[in-house]
Amino acid sequence: MAERRKTHATFANAESSRTHSFTKLRIRTSCGEGEISLVDLAGSERNKDSAHHDVSRQKESALINSSLMALKECVRKKQEKAGYIPFRSSELTRLLKPVFTSDNTVFSQVNLGKGAS
Repeated sequence: MAERRKTHATFANAESSRTHSFTKLRIRTSCGEGEISLVDLAGSERNKDSAHHDVSRQKESALINSSLMALKECVRKKQEKAGYIPFRSSELTRLLKPVFTSDNTVFSQVNLGKGAS
């Protein structure tokens, strides 16, 4: 059984994702094959917000922020068409290696939030 996504209250939010979620879809059509990677990232936190957490939550925040920084560097290097892309820097970027090493990739970011009731 798949592990459920972790959420916890933080200083900044009543409910905050504490893990990244990754899904890869393989698509086959008469025109060919392709993959779509869907990534829902855990929220980053400012250090001043993390200061109110216990030690385990602070470590968790540091790991989240570290993987987000690694992702940012990979996206930056891909945009710059740099020869070296540091996708080995985190588990998340290792999962996304095919995205960073292929020539026919489109990056898209969508931010969705709960609507006001």
